[in-house]
Amino acid sequence: MRTSRRRSRTCGRLRGRNRALDDRRGVVSMRAVLDTNQFVRALIRTGGVQDRLVRLWRSGTYELAASPPLLAEIEDVIRRPRLVERYGLTDEGIAMFVRVLRRHAVMTPGLLDVVVVDDDPDDNMVLACAVEANADFVVSGDRHLLALGSYEGMPIVRAAAFLRRLESALGSGH
Repeated sequence: MRTSRRRSRTCGRLRGRNRALDDRRGVVSMRAVLDTNQFVRALIRTGGVQDRLVRLWRSGTYELAASPPLLAEIEDVIRRPRLVERYGLTDEGIAMFVRVLRRHAVMTPGLLDVVVVDDDPDDNMVLACAVEANADFVVSGDRHLLALGSYEGMPIVRAAAFLRRLESALGSGH
């Protein structure tokens, strides 16, 4: 069952526009929403696929979209004592990570409500953010989201698949 209340539609990009390289070398006209689990992996596995995706975003290769509810969940998860202790995360490092996301991601209002995944309601905020941002991809390792395959025309893919798409669009093995 899907219900949707659209209170705001931001970032008026038109779906289906040319996804070729931008005029700037090394920039792909793609916008993605990364699920919380992808940010956790980026923080704890330096050099891993998710870390590479965050680095490519920071270099301007693609646009990352987020919403206030998604950022709140990311911060809540990475502040969990088990993660902090096991991976040596510091308050300062966590705050800086979230601040970078807030300042440099394409921020949506986070007002859209969708009900698609009953087993894990937090997954719905990822989908809502993607719709508000008019994203091209949702990147996740979550089985509930991956089982959907796509949502409103946006493919839901694993990090490695998205990285391959970026590299293919760039025409190099980044």
